[in-house]
Amino acid sequence: SAYLEFIKTHGEFKKTILIEQKEGKELDGSSVIYKEKSNLMEERAIRHWESGRVGVRLLKGVWVGRTQGRSISVPELQQIDSGVLKITNKGVNFNGSIKSINIDLKKIIFVDFGKDYLSVGMHNREKLKYFIVEDGLRPYFYLQALIQNMNKKINS
Repeated sequence: SAYLEFIKTHGEFKKTILIEQKEGKELDGSSVIYKEKSNLMEERAIRHWESGRVGVRLLKGVWVGRTQGRSISVPELQQIDSGVLKITNKGVNFNGSIKSINIDLKKIIFVDFGKDYLSVGMHNREKLKYFIVEDGLRPYFYLQALIQNMNKKINS
C-alpha cells in the first residue's frame, strides 16, 4: 500500500492533533487585541574581572610586586526567546520556542515602553519582562487601556 511505501522511504511519523481556534479567540476564551512577533529579553548580571598590577620588572617575564583585582557585576539585557506576543482582554501572553509566559492583567503593576520595546512588571516578581517589538507605543496603549478599564470596573 501507499502508506507502507511512505514508511519505507521516509520512516514513521507522528500524527499531531490541532485544536481549532476561532479567529481572534484564544483557547481560554479570551479575545486577542494585539499580536506581533517579538523577542523576550531579561536582565542578567554579567561579571567582569578587573585587575591591576603594582611592581617592578626585573627581567623579561620576571616581576616583583603584587596583583590586585575585583569582580564587577554589570546588568545587561539578554535575549531569552523569540516568539509571538499577544495582548488579550485577560492579560499578556508570550509563546516562544523555549518559554511561554502568561501574565494576568490583575498582576501587572508596571508597564513602560520605548521606541522598540514594551516592559511589564508583575506582582511578586523582581525582574521586568522586556518584549522587543516593532513599535513599543501600540502594545503599551492597548495594555494601558485594558488596565484603566479594569480599574474602572473595580472602583464602580
